[in-house]
Amino acid sequence: MRKLLLIAIGFLLSLTGFTQQVYMFSNYTNNQYVLNPAASGMYDYVQWNTSYRKQWSGIDGAPTSMYTSFNMAINKQKNRHFRSKDARHFYYKHNKHKLHHGIGALVSQDEFGAFQKTRIQASYGVHVPLFGPYRISFATRIGMGNTALDPGKVTLKDASDPTYTFYLADNNKKVSFDADFGLWFYSDKWYAGYSALQVVPNGYTPADVSKDGMQLSHHHVTGGYHIIVMRDRDYDDLESRNIVVTPSAMFRYRPGTPINVDLSAQVHFEQRGRLGFSWRMDNAMAIWAGVDLGHKMAIMYAYDIPTNTLSTIQTGSHEFSITINLFNGKVGSGRTRF
Repeated sequence: MRKLLLIAIGFLLSLTGFTQQVYMFSNYTNNQYVLNPAASGMYDYVQWNTSYRKQWSGIDGAPTSMYTSFNMAINKQKNRHFRSKDARHFYYKHNKHKLHHGIGALVSQDEFGAFQKTRIQASYGVHVPLFGPYRISFATRIGMGNTALDPGKVTLKDASDPTYTFYLADNNKKVSFDADFGLWFYSDKWYAGYSALQVVPNGYTPADVSKDGMQLSHHHVTGGYHIIVMRDRDYDDLESRNIVVTPSAMFRYRPGTPINVDLSAQVHFEQRGRLGFSWRMDNAMAIWAGVDLGHKMAIMYAYDIPTNTLSTIQTGSHEFSITINLFNGKVGSGRTRF
C-alpha cells in the first residue's frame, strides 16, 4: 500500500461501486442529456437542469456531485400531438420531418476525499429524420476538465509520495481535455441511445505508480418506452391529465469491469408529479418523487438504499434535481402523446 493519498484516489475510481469514474445520478431518466449529448434538441423548448447528489452519507470524504446543464433545438418543427393512432399515421404518411440541430452545455463538479474535479463542456448534434416519427441524432460534447488536490485534506506518511508530488508539480491541479460522443434513436413513443464518455485518456496518478489512475472511457446503452395508461377525455386539457408509465433500462460498461445494469420505471402524472423506482445491480435501489409546477418546472428528490458491501457503514445517498422548461407553451410543448 503506497500512501493514504491513494485512498482518496480510490473514491474517484469507485463513485458508483464498480470503479466508475464519471458522475452517476439516479434521476438521469429526467435529463438524458447528462449521460448522452445526442439527447440535446429533442424538444421544441429550452430545457435547463441542475442536480446535487450526496453519495454514501456517513462516510467522511465520500463523493458529492453536482451539475447544471441546458439543451435546445435549432430549426426544429413543432412537436405534433394526436388524438388517435389513425391521426398519427395519417400525418406521418403525408408529412416529413426536416433535419434539425441540437446544442447544449454541461458544467459538473465532483468532490471525493481531497480531490475536486470540474468539467465545462459544450455539445453540438444533428437530428436526421428517418421515416414516420422516427429520428436518429449524432452529437459530440467537448470541453476541459480540472482535477484539483486540497493539500489540507491529505495525510502523508512520506512527503515524497509520487502521487502527491505529481500534483504539486502543477500547482495542485491537473488540466485535461474531455470529449464525449452519443447516438440517439427515438420517436414520440420510445427511445434508445448509446454514449461514450471520457473518450480521451488522462492520468490521475503517475503511470509508474498505478495504472488504475488512468481515466478510461465509459459506455452507456439506454432504452425506454412511454405507455399512456390514462388519458383525459377533454382534448384541450390533455397535456395536464395524461398518466404516462415509462419502463427503462441502462447498461454501463468500463473496460476491465463487468457490465452493470440499471432497471427503472417512472409514473408521470403530467403537470402534477412523478414517482419512480430503479434497481442498480450490485449497488443500490433508488426511489424518487417529484412535483410538477405546471408545464414549466419540476422539482425532484431521490434516495438510494445501498445493497452492496458499503451498506453497513453508510446510510444511503440523497439527490435533489430541478428542471425548468423555457419558452414552453402549453400547446406543442413536446409531451408524449399518440
